[in-house]
Amino acid sequence: MKGMNKFLGILALGLAASTANAAFVVDIYDNAAWGFSTPELNHTTPARAYVDANSATNSYSSETVNFYDYSSSKVVNGFATNYWPHALGNDNTFIAHVTGDFYLSVDSYVGSWSDDGIDFLVDSAAYISRPNPHAPTFDLSSVVLLAGWHTLDVVLYERTGAAALQLFAEAVSGGARTLLHSPNAVPIPAAAFLFAPALLGFMGLRRKAKAPIA
Repeated sequence: MKGMNKFLGILALGLAASTANAAFVVDIYDNAAWGFSTPELNHTTPARAYVDANSATNSYSSETVNFYDYSSSKVVNGFATNYWPHALGNDNTFIAHVTGDFYLSVDSYVGSWSDDGIDFLVDSAAYISRPNPHAPTFDLSSVVLLAGWHTLDVVLYERTGAAALQLFAEAVSGGARTLLHSPNAVPIPAAAFLFAPALLGFMGLRRKAKAPIA
């Protein structure tokens, strides 16, 4: 009986975890002294060093990271909501740090649409690096990510003008690009649900086999 209770407890914890909330955390960094020649706004190496050494100006949680314009137009490409507040009201000089976990249902490449510099890490490994200021540009990783959960860590800096960030996945088998997202419900393999009743039935038969003969 103790063994069954232990199994049911573990199964309950697993099912509880499957509905846990998840979201990307978006930290915005700004400094009133920043300008066109600020090192942190000209290369991702000092930008990431600044993120590691300082506290964020403000933070925001977002389930998806869409394509945004931090210039006067605020939002482009048909998106009507800007998830990220502007740092100190300044659209032209800031750093955005995006962290969190995302799920891939199939083996995929990851990609970005960025302006200005971007350092895109997945599971602590560099997948996309475009460290210098640039116009809005698409990049696609050359390395395949296997289906499952992965950890995201992206630093984007904006020096002047428009700023954009889109993070997406492209299946190895082809098809449309999909925005990376951190789903509210953690997918559980169907096999887990099929295995659980079978194991419970097996434990029940084992108990009967051990019962004393009347």
